[in-house]
Amino acid sequence: SKGIPAFESGQWYRWTGGTERPSGWADKMDFLLDGKPHQVNESSGGDEASFFDSPTPHVKWTFTTEQLGKFERVSAPEENSQAAKPAEEHVPPPADKAEGGDETMPT
Repeated sequence: SKGIPAFESGQWYRWTGGTERPSGWADKMDFLLDGKPHQVNESSGGDEASFFDSPTPHVKWTFTTEQLGKFERVSAPEENSQAAKPAEEHVPPPADKAEGGDETMPT
């Protein structure tokens, strides 16, 4: 469903308002215009939010009611979850370790 009443920390949102920058947006907010899900880092539970994959992840921006109407809340995407947890991206799954000898046997 389109439109959200407010942002919540840790939730994922997708901008549905197209790729043109809305008036009043900073250029650092352009990453939101790609139509992909973005995870909120901090929010007061209102119209302010910062995003993990933002160029400034701790800067909260205020969105207008009209702009909130162009966000939709989405579930966390599989391939994008490293935005919040960068460490997990390069850790091999436990199954690899079980075989043993990974480090010493070049493929």
